[in-house]
Amino acid sequence: MYCLKCGAQLPDGSAFCNICGQPQINSQQPNNRPQQNYQQGYQQQNYQQNYPQQNYQQGYRQPVYQQQAYQQPIYQQAQPLGMKWHKFLAYFALWLAAVGNIVNGISILNNDTYGALEDPNGVYGIFCILIGVFCAITAFCLLKFKKNGPKLLNFTLLNSAVGTLVYVIWVAAIASDYGADVTQYLIMYGASFLLSLVILWLNKIYYRKRAYLFVN
Repeated sequence: MYCLKCGAQLPDGSAFCNICGQPQINSQQPNNRPQQNYQQGYQQQNYQQNYPQQNYQQGYRQPVYQQQAYQQPIYQQAQPLGMKWHKFLAYFALWLAAVGNIVNGISILNNDTYGALEDPNGVYGIFCILIGVFCAITAFCLLKFKKNGPKLLNFTLLNSAVGTLVYVIWVAAIASDYGADVTQYLIMYGASFLLSLVILWLNKIYYRKRAYLFVN
């Protein structure tokens, strides 16, 4: 039999419900469970958790971080700059200029009859020796990749060009006093001076691109 109130199953003939204590008036009720009344009155409530799925996902969903793929930068290996001109200057041209200027300066001073500081030849002879010394020092600095090597090269070339031009103008001025035509003489050395300036400018650009090599 079943309790008339809570629907609990009881032994047949029970006077009271041992669950809820409800008196059982008709203790001889058939052993049929009141399915309809029990389901309507005492059926355990079925809680359906109807969550707003859409709102939940929008409001409380763990944010998804879109991690951008890290692309390792591609470093293009720079092509090594050529050093043939540097080697030509450091191993050959500057040493040749050093020897040539020193020998030329000594020769001029030996043939000077008026004294080293009394005529343009004597002054130019001393100047040639100094330029020869600077050429040797410059070659050594370039070979050792000294930081001041390119600057010393430009200094030597510029002073050599300017000193030679001054010497030529001095000699031309003396020769013109004796009625000599020095036009071709001046044009030739003027062109040589301009060529020296062009070489000086090219050397400056050349070593500016390779300045990272001269750090000693």
